[in-house]
Amino acid sequence: MKIRQGFVSNSSSSSFCIKLDDLTADQIDHIKDHVKFAKQRGKEGDPNFQGPMYDDSPGWDIFEHKNCLCGGTVMTNFEMDSFFYGIGVPEKLIVWDDFYWDKESFIQSFKKKS
Repeated sequence: MKIRQGFVSNSSSSSFCIKLDDLTADQIDHIKDHVKFAKQRGKEGDPNFQGPMYDDSPGWDIFEHKNCLCGGTVMTNFEMDSFFYGIGVPEKLIVWDDFYWDKESFIQSFKKKS
């Protein structure tokens, strides 16, 4: 029998950055408090914010860096791409990546892409 030892990557890791200038003040507030906002909108009957991905998710780590709003997760069911759609953030404004280690590594990755 083979036993795996060492690091195993988490395919559920993800991260994003959006330029603050591309977002409205309301969108920024909604993203920073995305779990609470999605739960409230779901309770109000908004179909964009209903389902298990918003009910029990711990959410994403969100922070500002220079002129960007960034976020990342190691493991979550909160569908941030659907959330962005629901609050009117166009997909073309979002830079995605498929990792999230720590804030500094995250920032370095996006510096290379911008």
